[in-house]
Amino acid sequence: MAAIALALAPSARADDYLYPLKLRPILTGNFGEYRINHPHGGVDLGTDHVIGVPVLAADDGRVVRVRASSGGYGRAVYLQHADGRQTVYAHLSEFGPKLKAVADAARGRSFSYGFQKFFSGNGPHFARGEVIGYSGMTGTDVPHLHFEVRRGGLPVNPQRNGLPLADGKPPVVERLYIEPMNAGAHVDGRFAPAFFDFADGRLDRVVMIGGRVSLQAQVTDYIENSERTLAPYSIRLTVDDAPMFYVRYDQFDYADQTHSELDYNYRLKEEKVGVFHRLHRKAARTIFQPENLSGDLSRLTPGDHTARIVASDAAGNIGEGLFTLRVVEPLPAFDGPAPKSEGPRTALPDTYVGTHEKLFVAVLGPPSTEPISAAVCRLPDGKSHTPVIAPTGDDTQAGICRLPSGVDGPVQLLWDSGARHYSASGAVHWVRAGARLDSPDGKATMRVASGAVYEAFPTLVTQKEAPAQPGLEPVSPLYSFERSWEPLHRKLSVSVQGATGRDIGVFLLDRGTYWFMGRGPTITPTHLGDFALMRDTQPPSVGEPRFEMQRNRYVLLVPYQDNASGVSDGGIWLAVDGRRVLAEPMPVSELIRYRPDEPLSPGVHRVEVRLTDRAGNSNSGKFDVNLGAE
Repeated sequence: MAAIALALAPSARADDYLYPLKLRPILTGNFGEYRINHPHGGVDLGTDHVIGVPVLAADDGRVVRVRASSGGYGRAVYLQHADGRQTVYAHLSEFGPKLKAVADAARGRSFSYGFQKFFSGNGPHFARGEVIGYSGMTGTDVPHLHFEVRRGGLPVNPQRNGLPLADGKPPVVERLYIEPMNAGAHVDGRFAPAFFDFADGRLDRVVMIGGRVSLQAQVTDYIENSERTLAPYSIRLTVDDAPMFYVRYDQFDYADQTHSELDYNYRLKEEKVGVFHRLHRKAARTIFQPENLSGDLSRLTPGDHTARIVASDAAGNIGEGLFTLRVVEPLPAFDGPAPKSEGPRTALPDTYVGTHEKLFVAVLGPPSTEPISAAVCRLPDGKSHTPVIAPTGDDTQAGICRLPSGVDGPVQLLWDSGARHYSASGAVHWVRAGARLDSPDGKATMRVASGAVYEAFPTLVTQKEAPAQPGLEPVSPLYSFERSWEPLHRKLSVSVQGATGRDIGVFLLDRGTYWFMGRGPTITPTHLGDFALMRDTQPPSVGEPRFEMQRNRYVLLVPYQDNASGVSDGGIWLAVDGRRVLAEPMPVSELIRYRPDEPLSPGVHRVEVRLTDRAGNSNSGKFDVNLGAE
């Protein structure tokens, strides 16, 4: 292991970059970490929660791009260096004097905060160590500097490409997550995912698997001067010392929008269970998989096998997790008869119907103390399949049916338990290139463009009454397209038909909160999910403005809130002492910021605010705000 660590460790070189902050190194996020629709493209450098730390040019270079936006990178600068590499500096609170003049010229007389300016070889020049701007939190909610290194236009790992950071802490393999993937697959005899905790790099028990399963690992890295958890640089899975899978976070292309979700389990991340890396290929090989390994364990011979997860960080530190896999036979299909009686049949109150990989699954609460005596799965083409009946734990069991890729329509699982008769059903549709998925009432339609999916998968399309939310009034049912965590290669097209008007839009309901997607009727989401037409009935609220010291000058901060369609950049009007000023929207923090070019005099200042949301609802306020003497 020492030899491997030595080979991995980056060495300091004469052409290494200057650390781009006038501050001790603090790493709060690293390359390859999960972000929605893309991996993290650089490193996040902490500023001790301070706004206004000088940001330095990491090397001599010329500006090729400068921009400002209310989201994303906020204020950002792109610097081209003589060796062909680029460095990127994002979330700045201010530009330095050279770039402020560029921004002022790009905006002209408008009060629009956002702009973008490209240069072709004639941009402002910065010497190594010269101040580019000042750190902040534009486009985000925590003060820090996002720093990138790019080669050939592709983001590469800065810690392996010019910015090595001292690090003596190895990654820790913390948890193992195993999920059955086909009808007969199981973990410890159950058709249910299971978690296993490592202690000192080992599992204290044998893990039994059968059929095709997905192995996923929670691997956490740390570094000096930071309490934040980081992503590892690489993870390798071996079984009996034979390589099974390898992932390494070296570089990626922003055009590959879903590589992070092919490598990470998006569902577990969004449900705040943990950050798990897949140790197998899902649907497509990503740029993070330099070796052509699938991670498929279904061909392992029955018996015990020694499995090892080896994780490294960018400095070459090594951590590992060792465990024993016991491979047994898959669960057999149900060997009893098909149900003879057609009814009456009832669905258990705690029956859950869903799709899993290419399966129709009904998780059944115990109908009685009697075992299932007969079962069958019926498909819309009239054919019947014999299900697998498997325990899932918590006194439940699952009926599992394989789904042919062409199935489209109602699927039923029928079973008998003694003298009682039960059923579970759902309308299954296949998400594949060129597919059209319609809601039961035909008013919500999802279209899947060519190339939008990596591989076909089933979904359930249902509808129910949309829940209300303060400021939002439902004007359509809630249409659910199951499997919101499934990685998609390209965006989908979703249309919701119903009432129209400026105050009506399409919203996504996610974990109990509505998110504005557009006025519709057609939107282009990146995932399946739950959608409804909602009327925005509530204007934004305006909070009490305040002055705050940032980099030796008072700035004005105006808090606001809008829980519905949101306030666009063009929906903000701000005046100080009767003069309209440039307002900087910070929607992630729900703040409006104004930094005067010249310090304001102490005393009372008149602040006027007018906000208009995307639905046309407006609110305004006039405030007398006292700026105390320094």
